[in-house]
Amino acid sequence: MSTAVATRITTIPRTADCCDLEGYLKDPSQWNWDLAQAMAIDERLGELTNMHRRVIEYVREYYEVHRDWPLPARIAKDVGFKRCDLFRSDPEILFKVAGLPNPHGHIVWDVRNLYHHRA
Repeated sequence: MSTAVATRITTIPRTADCCDLEGYLKDPSQWNWDLAQAMAIDERLGELTNMHRRVIEYVREYYEVHRDWPLPARIAKDVGFKRCDLFRSDPEILFKVAGLPNPHGHIVWDVRNLYHHRA
């Protein structure tokens, strides 16, 4: 790891204080890119690349418009990827790093799929 990266990583905020027990931000309005990077490190993603940022921006915009979590296939199609595996193929990691609110059981995570449960 370069000195510049090491210095930058040591200045990134701790996520334990601002995340719930499932790893989602307690207050999604506090999200910023430094916090996203800290969460990415906590999730073992490493340094966020421009491609990560592109997907995060898409997910945040989608949620703002629809007030819903986009399906992984939708993300891959709209962003132009064959597969959205930048986040270890786990949409939950993407949604956490993007600062979306905890779905609190409205979404059931499956190994390959994402199911919405509407009450």
